[in-house]
This record gives sequence, structure tokens and C-alpha cells, in this order.
Amino acid sequence: MTFNEHNAEDSCLKNQHEKQAIPKTNPDVPRGDAVPAPDDAGLETGCVAHPGEASTDDSEPDLEFPEGGLQAWLVVFGSFCGMFSIYGLINTSAVFESYFSENQLRDYSSSQIGWIFSLYLFLVFLVGIQVGPVFDKYGPRLIVASGGILIAASLFILSVCEEFYQILLSYSVVGGLGGALLNSPCYASIAHWFDKKRGLATGVAMTAGSIGGIIFPIFLQKLLPSVGFAWTTRILGFIILGLTVPATLFMRSRLPRSNKVSSVWPDLSIFKDLKFTFSACGIFFMEWGLFVPLTYIVSYAGRHSGDANSS
Repeated sequence: MTFNEHNAEDSCLKNQHEKQAIPKTNPDVPRGDAVPAPDDAGLETGCVAHPGEASTDDSEPDLEFPEGGLQAWLVVFGSFCGMFSIYGLINTSAVFESYFSENQLRDYSSSQIGWIFSLYLFLVFLVGIQVGPVFDKYGPRLIVASGGILIAASLFILSVCEEFYQILLSYSVVGGLGGALLNSPCYASIAHWFDKKRGLATGVAMTAGSIGGIIFPIFLQKLLPSVGFAWTTRILGFIILGLTVPATLFMRSRLPRSNKVSSVWPDLSIFKDLKFTFSACGIFFMEWGLFVPLTYIVSYAGRHSGDANSS
């Protein structure tokens, strides 16, 4: 039994309340003189005589990570499938922006259309903060399945949308929430299986975003002229559902789960670490130069080349 589970001082007070300890007397010593208490004097009451000297070992043992093996790399594959859905769709936003600006939202400016993709990214990364404690409590399976279903549902709804607010609600809100649920477990699951090789494993999984960013735009470019926008987005939704299956099956946690859901609000004390603070600020400004071209590059190239399809 450790002192975290059993408070020696509380037990001592309780036992003293139930049973009054009778001090031992030495007949050779006068009654008026105090008798020094031996080290084990408190044992009669169930207390530790010197609780400050009691040996406690509150340090947690070092966690061991598999650093490989079939199960660990299956987790990486599951994360790969999840990231393929999330970042493949993010890297395809320029194709959607170009299509919206020429069809459903042709009466809207580029800055107005940009709100669709800005809100999507905002929800993906902001809500991901709250997903972490839920992952610690319940593991990834339910979260990943819910996220994949929401992303697919957003594409199914998008296929029949004609108005700006409809596209904003379906693609940005529903899809953004689904992306948040799917994104965080992709990283957290890998961290349960890799420590020294975590960078390598995460990098392998993140290549899915680049591959998806190549495949999805080509896919849309080929299908949009032949089957139309509605069925193109529906087929894309079915692909997302297909990728959700291995992501749900293979992504899993390994470390002990929390007994309760901790606070969903971030611990701002982490910003006391200046290295972390400067890194976070650097990444914040880097994102400004990353997602803006991803959203507008197709429209920009189409205006200058005169051929939006080849762009």
C-alpha cells in the first residue's frame, strides 16, 4: 500500500480517536519526569512514529515502448488511412474553391468563399484540443469511427448543396468536426507505441497527406466533367468511409487509460517553457503561408493559364 492510497496521518488520528493510547511508565523514573518515547511508540495506535522519515516511492517507472513490431506498424497504417482522409481533403480544397467560384458561388468573392475553408481548418485544429482528454479516457476506436462518418456525411450533404450557408454548414462545420475527431487520435495512437522512433513513425503516417493531395485532385479532375459534382463528392465520401474502416480497426491505444475525463481546456502553464512558446509561435505564422496557397493555387493558375481543369 502506498501513501497515495493510505494517509498515515489520517489513520493515526482515527485510531487515536477510537483508542486512547496509554503511555508506558518506567518505575525507576519519577512521575514528574518525562519519559522519552521510543521509535516504535506509535505502533500500538497503528501510526508511524516519524512519518517524515517513511520511505515512499512516488516516482513512476519508466514506460517501455515496443518501438516496432506488427501491431505497432498496423497502428501506423491505421493512422496513415486517417491522415489520408483528413489531409488529402485539406490539400484538395483548392479544387473545391475553384469549382465553387465558377458554379454554385459564382456571385461571391474569393474572400467570401475563403471563409468555407478557413472555418473548416479552424474547427479541425481547435476542437482537436478537446478531443485529447476523450482519447485518454475511451481510446481511439469510437472517436475515429465517428470522425470518419462525419467527414463522409459532410460530403454526401455537400453533393446537394447550392447555397453558401448550406456549403458552410455541411463542408465546414460537419466536415470540420469530423476532421477534428479523426485528426488527434492519428498522432496520439502512434505516441503510445513509439518513443525513440516516434518521429519516423509519425513521418511515415503523414506521407498520407501528400499522397492524398495528389490522388484526390486528379480523382476530382477526372470525375467532375463525366459524372458531375454531386456524384463526384458522393464517391469521395464512400472512399472516406472505406479508409475509416482500417483506421478504426488498427488504431488503438496501449498505455493505461484515465479513470475520468480530464479538463478539456489546455493547460496554459506550458507556455512558461520559452522554447515551446517560440516553437508554437513559429508554427502559427508558418500556417499562414501554408494553407492560403493550398486554397487559392488552382484558381490563381487557372486565371493565368486560361484552363482551370489542367491547373
